[in-house]
Amino acid sequence: MSVSRPGYGLLLLLLGWLHPVAATTLTVAAAISLREALEAVAGDYERLYPGEQVSLELAATGTLLQQIRAGAPVDLFLSADEASMDAAAAAQLIVRSTREDFAGNTLALIVPAQAAPGEGSELLSQPGVRLAIGDEKSVPAGRYAQAFLRQKGLWPALQDRLIRGENVRQVLDDVARAEVDAGLVYATDVRIAAGRVRLLRTYALQPPIRYPLAQIADSPHAAQAAAFVRLLRGSRGRAQLRRLGFILPGDPAWSP
Repeated sequence: MSVSRPGYGLLLLLLGWLHPVAATTLTVAAAISLREALEAVAGDYERLYPGEQVSLELAATGTLLQQIRAGAPVDLFLSADEASMDAAAAAQLIVRSTREDFAGNTLALIVPAQAAPGEGSELLSQPGVRLAIGDEKSVPAGRYAQAFLRQKGLWPALQDRLIRGENVRQVLDDVARAEVDAGLVYATDVRIAAGRVRLLRTYALQPPIRYPLAQIADSPHAAQAAAFVRLLRGSRGRAQLRRLGFILPGDPAWSP
């Protein structure tokens, strides 16, 4: 970033927003369910640091972790589950001191908008129902769905009728297009699909759904990553997350 206005660099220093002069591209690998919130934060970042860019790599958390393991040039990792971040930490891919949980979510059962009004959460136990979930091998939402269905005793009966998506937004689209009877996604996904799907019920899971973030260990852009995190955790970033339905640390619904 080129700084030419008198006193601007001093102001940033006083605020603690240390930032290199050279323009850079900050690469943020994040769970796709964070798309709208991160697009807003990235816009704020680029306005605050003219000439700098944010590249958002959005996909299923498991896919992103594989890419980071393979050496993809990533600076900041935002996961949709603790297990994936644990795996990144075990492989020494992250700076452990930068890890923190910054948001939470709940699981939501949805049906196409045109589904019969009388259908309720008992839909899952009805014969022949086709249910879309994320692929539990790489999609945290799929693992959350699997855990929920096992808890309810429905997992064995649904095995032959599960439609697995490569990420949670694909599941959302499958339901919106009425290609399946129902789907399990995040509550925040329902908000961005208003009018295309109908919410039947949300489920607060135990352990709760948490989104951790951390800087990548070999990132050459640690200062930029830290600045992005400050924006995400700042008042505007928190407002964006809350507007989209995420649960934030300190909220009444944030449970240990």
